[in-house]
Amino acid sequence: MKKLGFLLFVLFLSACEVVEEGSVIAVDEPVISETYDVIYHLTHTNTTRRFRYEAGEVLTLLNITREGYSFVGWYLDEALTLPADSLVMPEEEINVYPKWERLSEESLDESKVEEPVDEPEPVIEEPNIEIPEGSIVVIRTDIELDNQIREIWGPETVIVDQYYIEALKTAASIVVIYDNDLLKQIPPIMFGVETFNPLEVSVRHLQEKEFMLIHPGTKSYASTLLSSLSLDDLTSEGDSFYADSTVLDELYPEMIPYGKVGILTELASPGDSIPFLPAGTHQVFTNPSNFLSADLDTRVIIYPVDRDLGLSPSRFGYQLEPGDVVAFTDNQGVKTVLIRERFRERMEWFFLSYEVLGLEGTYTRDDITRLFQYGGDLYRGTLFSNNRSRFVPRDVAFPGELSNQRDVVSPIDLCQIEQTNRQGSMYVDTNANFGFPIGSIVPPIGEVNVAIVAVEFPDVPGEEEYLPIYLSQVEIMEEWAQFVSGGAMTYNVVFPDRWIMAPREARYYTRLGGTQMALDRPDAIAGQPFEDSVQQLVTASDPYLDWSTIDFVQFVFPIESAKYAVDFQGYARNLYSPRSGSFDLFAWGAAYEKFRPDYPDPKHRTLWDWVVHEVLHPQGLVGHGPLNGSMFSIMMDQHGETKALLSWESFLMGHFDERHIACINPSEIKEPVHLQMESLDQTGGAPGLKSIMLPVSDSEIIVLEYRTEGPFSTLSPEFRGFTAYYIDVDAQYLRCDWCDPIIMEYQTYTRYIRNPNETLVCDQGFAPTTICNFPSIVQYPGMHLDVFGLRLEFFNDGVVGVS
Repeated sequence: MKKLGFLLFVLFLSACEVVEEGSVIAVDEPVISETYDVIYHLTHTNTTRRFRYEAGEVLTLLNITREGYSFVGWYLDEALTLPADSLVMPEEEINVYPKWERLSEESLDESKVEEPVDEPEPVIEEPNIEIPEGSIVVIRTDIELDNQIREIWGPETVIVDQYYIEALKTAASIVVIYDNDLLKQIPPIMFGVETFNPLEVSVRHLQEKEFMLIHPGTKSYASTLLSSLSLDDLTSEGDSFYADSTVLDELYPEMIPYGKVGILTELASPGDSIPFLPAGTHQVFTNPSNFLSADLDTRVIIYPVDRDLGLSPSRFGYQLEPGDVVAFTDNQGVKTVLIRERFRERMEWFFLSYEVLGLEGTYTRDDITRLFQYGGDLYRGTLFSNNRSRFVPRDVAFPGELSNQRDVVSPIDLCQIEQTNRQGSMYVDTNANFGFPIGSIVPPIGEVNVAIVAVEFPDVPGEEEYLPIYLSQVEIMEEWAQFVSGGAMTYNVVFPDRWIMAPREARYYTRLGGTQMALDRPDAIAGQPFEDSVQQLVTASDPYLDWSTIDFVQFVFPIESAKYAVDFQGYARNLYSPRSGSFDLFAWGAAYEKFRPDYPDPKHRTLWDWVVHEVLHPQGLVGHGPLNGSMFSIMMDQHGETKALLSWESFLMGHFDERHIACINPSEIKEPVHLQMESLDQTGGAPGLKSIMLPVSDSEIIVLEYRTEGPFSTLSPEFRGFTAYYIDVDAQYLRCDWCDPIIMEYQTYTRYIRNPNETLVCDQGFAPTTICNFPSIVQYPGMHLDVFGLRLEFFNDGVVGVS
């Protein structure tokens, strides 16, 4: 079992009792000790333990023993070259590693060793824990919750990460935030609770103490949950329970009508969670008998395309065709939803939102799609274009003089933080670089040769009336590249002025594997390997293109071919052209309704911005962050109100340098710094201050920008202002188009820094949940942000203060 260290942080209150004449009396002022962790690496058992010490304290490190070994001492490095002797606790956490020497056979007392012990447990002297009388103690293993806990329940809260009943006997109330490790150490049965129900919070009164037990399913939403539970809940008389419905009401009010939701499907395993649904709000089944016998308020059955999961729709008196979703209340009063698995594509789980669960009737694919389109008859939610702000213009001029930029900036390489820990994620397996040096397939600077090829099929002809409109967008794309890069990057776009015939029918040009748009439609039954598809289209278009010069190709297909799920993207190797010979190429192809010139809101639904987005990926930009689907970068939403790049993205690509970026070392800020930034949207890559960057660790950086209208931006007034975002180049990359945008934002390598006092702007993201009720990502003059010990202040005309 994993051994967890004991992290103890106690705040003492003291007053001056002996005061010399003439001195100032300080009464009841809090004395807060700065404390930091020593992390003990028990290398022979692959575990760690944490202990907290006051800064400046002379350290007496723990003594440990191991059968058959002599403990030599602690060292500051894994190579065991730097002894940790006579240490004074610094103002940062430190790591220590043990050195062992094997005892000789003569040194071992054979009479006391009955059996050899392989990798014995270490014996660690536990600290002398001092818990103030009547305090609140929170037991947890996730250190990231500490600040949230103290903000909610006060700085005097004592936070530990292991349960010692004797040490905690002076506490009045004990809160246990469970995870898998704590469940092994402190089972609920210790408090008279045999099991937890999903999202349950239980209050128990034992041994004259109040215990609050918090289910693991709430861990991701701990701050919301803890905020809703006051300290009065810990002192109520008798046993009280925050059962499923009560906790769900605090976290997800919209789920209450549907109660306990069970999902019968082969798309997940029992015990799993559907990706974008809150953990603990639903249960997955694969066995029909267990599913029908379970105590559920709502049943959802997702049928495979070619069979019925052993529970046919006719059992309920319904058929799925022509309807793809049937929702009704059965004769036992249980809400039941029958779903065709054909929705298993990009919008695969959108229909399972709680809005849809509230419907009754039979719905086709088009009906479900309209649920998430503005103006759709069935749509019941709030879209980002409806009442999206309570925007009030602010006019706060900077009253002083601007700082001399040359006096406050650091060398630009300080902000060129390098990624050293490349992580994949559950949705995207990637080793793409979030920091420097950038990795790319297509050149990020200089001349980039892009081909756009319109391809029709023997069974699906191309739309002749669309081709001139597509061709007219070539010049826009080339102008965009010059603007955003300040001339550092040139797009040379080649677009043959004709539809080119593919050699096979449309259904063969799919992304093989079934993960993309509508691949399981009945008409999409063929498919061929990706590189075969690209080679065939290269050969067909060879008379019109010199492929030896092309870095990236975008194939555009007729809109009607979408029913065959034509869609592919990737790096195609060992291609051949009679005119160009052998070559490799990044290729992308699709047929989407949004490419139609007559698509609603055509200003934001053009072909050129989609092509740019896809070219930028192999040029090295991961994209889709800080907020997937937000409008502030063409890499987050190419059809949003701005087609700009973030300054960090331009910096990575080599478009921005000292002429554009003020790289400031926070440790060197002695006096407040005030600088005036230019709008990214108005001036693009022209010389001028576009960004303030503040590295806060070897892998983390804060980026500030100023956003307005511009040649490629139509930002509405409430989106014009300042934005700040945080990047950790060593964190994981998570892209999940169907997830709650806020949850995804806090699980990926970059996120916006939000203003906790303002909820002015509603952005959208890809998920159908708007974020109107979350803190704003736009900062206006007169606002400020506090982050990483820095205060960021905002004024008129792009002026930013950092102190």
